[in-house]
Amino acid sequence: MTKNTPLTILIVVLLLIALGLVLGYFVKKETSVTQAPPASLQGETSEGDAALEVLTFRDQDATEEERARFRELVQTIAKEGNSVTIDANCITNPLVLNINADEPITVQNLDNIEHRLSRQGESAEIVISANNSTAFLISDFVERELDTRVSIIGYSCDGGRSGMFYISPNL
Repeated sequence: MTKNTPLTILIVVLLLIALGLVLGYFVKKETSVTQAPPASLQGETSEGDAALEVLTFRDQDATEEERARFRELVQTIAKEGNSVTIDANCITNPLVLNINADEPITVQNLDNIEHRLSRQGESAEIVISANNSTAFLISDFVERELDTRVSIIGYSCDGGRSGMFYISPNL
């Protein structure tokens, strides 16, 4: 009986490892299915793809056709309102906020740490304390003269590109 004990233990351990691998596979598969991006915004572009395209667009390298597509995409995904929330890792919601240039924007920080909104190449900065909110006018955030008819103003949260304000002629 003592000769079979190490073999029995080895078989039980191997069975437990196999069971863990099978369960891990199904949990990962189920998680990846539930985390798929929402339905398409337009054509074949999913919401996740649209967000990536908006955040990675580089105007200085773009053709006029690419700029027009970018403006159309921003208009499509822009959510009308006057408030943005910041979650952990500077994830902003909505990604693009359709604003009226004359009305205050409220940024609510739902995270347990302070976050800073800024614009590349500009010194203006909005600091939002942990679990707090702050309001500001877009003109206080942008140092250049704004075209208040139509403008797309990208911003960073803690140095990483995270969202945009879209000043619409319709508001």
